[in-house]
Amino acid sequence: MAILTLLKPIHFPPVPEPPAERDPKPRIMKLGKLWLYGNVILLDSNRSCSEVAFTANEASQKLLESAERESEEIVLCGKTLVCGIHSDLHQRASIVPLRWGAPRIVVLGSGFYNHLGPNLDEELFKAARLWRYEFDPLTDLVVSKYEPMETGLSGKRSRGTDNLIRRIASASVGEILRGTFEYY
Repeated sequence: MAILTLLKPIHFPPVPEPPAERDPKPRIMKLGKLWLYGNVILLDSNRSCSEVAFTANEASQKLLESAERESEEIVLCGKTLVCGIHSDLHQRASIVPLRWGAPRIVVLGSGFYNHLGPNLDEELFKAARLWRYEFDPLTDLVVSKYEPMETGLSGKRSRGTDNLIRRIASASVGEILRGTFEYY
């Protein structure tokens, strides 16, 4: 009993609330020449893309593994991966944030409805659905230079889409918000 009376209760300071990291109301919006849907706060994050994903139209197993490793390094360093879905290499990179529960910015080669379905809730491609059964606009952001209903270049390799991925990964948030960067 004497030992218990000698011990004083320890008071810890209250744990602060984590900062808001999600846009509470995902909506389609136009920003300069770009269309956005999802967590637009990701534009203010530290962004990067997998350079390996730009290397070839036909992906060998070795290139796929390299793109996956590079994307994993990006995600595990706390950066937001900017990727596409228009090639096997980009799709392989795009799956990495899903596995780790991390956000991603996905650049599309056509309008949102063409990729996400009529309710904007379908995950972007078949292999991604193994990790997450539907698209989560509170976590991810999709970007397109096409209007939401346009068909564009779905499924085709596009230099313009590749350039847009690189520019979003490297541009300042101010350049993106003002729409003052070139990507063609």
